[in-house]
Amino acid sequence: MERQSETTELFGNSRNDGLTSAVATIENGFGDELFYLNIASRALNLLYFVTA
Repeated sequence: MERQSETTELFGNSRNDGLTSAVATIENGFGDELFYLNIASRALNLLYFVTA
């Protein structure tokens, strides 16, 4: 991809504390109620936050 100039300078750059932030995000809630109630919704959102 890089030889064909299909990438930008942002491609492949690591994000600072990306995984830590993603894990902390799925543990958020309001009061005693978590935003992501079951393991499936937590896994799906963790995958989204890590790849987005």
